[in-house]
Amino acid sequence: YAEFDHFDKEFYVESSDFFMDRDIDRINAIRTLVEDGYIKRILISQDVCLKTNLISYSGGGYAHILNNIVPIMLKRGISKESINTIMIENPKELLDIRDKYL
Repeated sequence: YAEFDHFDKEFYVESSDFFMDRDIDRINAIRTLVEDGYIKRILISQDVCLKTNLISYSGGGYAHILNNIVPIMLKRGISKESINTIMIENPKELLDIRDKYL
């Protein structure tokens, strides 16, 4: 699986040369993987572990992917069906381990 995490974290720490990818860069990479036929191997997630991720601190909040990322994915040409696969079917397939391992 290719897992894209850290949506709503776009920052750079100059003293350590540490940076987070921008959400649009993650979306473009996802679109490329969809176009290349890897739709059934893409997962996305976000963490709300910084107060700046909260809506009250101008972040995207807990629904950032649903409210902000999905509309951009649609505008960037990722179909509703592909988004459904990424957000519902792929996690369901990955997490359903009963028949595979038990």
